[in-house]
Amino acid sequence: MSTSGVHARFVGSIPDYYERYLAPLLFAPYARDLACRVEIGATSRILELAAGTGQLTRELVSVMEPGARLVATDLNGPMLEVARQMVRDPRVEWREADATALPFEAGTFDEVVCQFGVHHFPDKVAAAAEVRRVLRRGRAYHFSAWSSVADNPLARIAQETTAACFPENPPTYYSVPWGYCDTRQIESDLRAGGFRHVSIQPVNFIARAPSADHAAIGIVQGTPMAQAVVERGIISAEAFAAIIAAVLTRELGGGPIAIPMRAWVVRAE
Repeated sequence: MSTSGVHARFVGSIPDYYERYLAPLLFAPYARDLACRVEIGATSRILELAAGTGQLTRELVSVMEPGARLVATDLNGPMLEVARQMVRDPRVEWREADATALPFEAGTFDEVVCQFGVHHFPDKVAAAAEVRRVLRRGRAYHFSAWSSVADNPLARIAQETTAACFPENPPTYYSVPWGYCDTRQIESDLRAGGFRHVSIQPVNFIARAPSADHAAIGIVQGTPMAQAVVERGIISAEAFAAIIAAVLTRELGGGPIAIPMRAWVVRAE
């Protein structure tokens, strides 16, 4: 994830929890879908923003021609360290980079892609302008962004549980990933950044986990929410995850769980 804000501090044990629990739960199906939408030619140069632990990176590599090259970036070094271990391919270059101030010359890339990272960018218009700058003319920017909390029951449960456990000074992390969901705002930001043609499509998948505990660990300890809970000193991150797991079990039953989720897939030129 790419921003300097407190909500993007994926440090300590968070990257490992993210990769083990959260990525398979929420991001794997969207990564496969998004990778297939990117137009990768025999010698294409692709830029990935907010690569995280490389969930999308590995899907892009699987559909790339031998002569194509991918620069995978993230502002969080610890996330990229995990990604490097997961994706060992000489066609991938890893770079720490801020999406609002990309360290690349104009017209460097054939395609730019970002999975669930734009909501973390502190200045979304500036990020869009940077993407437009480094893209070759006539080429596309692809990204995914979560739809509303109402469309994503796991987010709703996480937010409701947060409000119940922290009636005073509640952590606000969960408002961030599902907070950039207004398609009119997304289109406006992209146009302000220099893109003329914007298409936004809803894509639905089912989030699957072997248990409610597994899902709850991911949504708490695989995100900066874990730090926010600890900082308040009321309960531990583990205890908070257990409470979310109990709510999930009450709503969905025991055993493996399946939760509907919806995101927007965006293409801008």
